[in-house]
Amino acid sequence: MAAAKAKNMKLQVKHGSKVHEVRLQAEQGNVLTVHDLVKKINEVTEIPPANQKILYKGKTLNKDLDVFLTDTGLTDNAKVMLLGKKLIKKISSCRVRKRPEFKGKFGNYFGSAMF
Repeated sequence: MAAAKAKNMKLQVKHGSKVHEVRLQAEQGNVLTVHDLVKKINEVTEIPPANQKILYKGKTLNKDLDVFLTDTGLTDNAKVMLLGKKLIKKISSCRVRKRPEFKGKFGNYFGSAMF
């Protein structure tokens, strides 16, 4: 007997010491997939899909994004573990400080050599 395909699901996502409650609702006429879970986790945790590894009962869920959530064994109120890090924000400007210990034989900061 095939499992009923879920259109709504509530999951607990553990990431580090935090536990996030994630509520998923499929769009009209659709069924929940792993892709829906990955998108929702991205919204809640700000961890991009490429950096996510979602584990449930020792299996990685996000290897195939088109699989129905119920086909992975997930049920309502299940607990999953999330591994991953947020992206590091770019530094807007980089300033090089001149350090006096580089003066000497090779000129001022390697700019003008004195041989």
